[in-house]
Amino acid sequence: MTYRLSIGGKYVGDMPTLEGCWASIDAAYGHFEDRYSGGLRFRITDKITGRSVREAMVGGIWDACCEDARAFQMYLSIGGWH
Repeated sequence: MTYRLSIGGKYVGDMPTLEGCWASIDAAYGHFEDRYSGGLRFRITDKITGRSVREAMVGGIWDACCEDARAFQMYLSIGGWH
């Protein structure tokens, strides 16, 4: 599958896996001086099915819900693709 990733409304790139999306989002949180208080909006679109996920969360929630790529995938399946 291929996923289109945008962070903060800006196109980041097409990722071959959700692990790639997770790594890019996690790196973006890492740019904050205090990653627990900074927040991001991101959107992931499955380029094959057209389904997408839009999220906005502060760093503390990101670290709690999406600590690694596998937890991130579970979060997306619970949060729901639209």
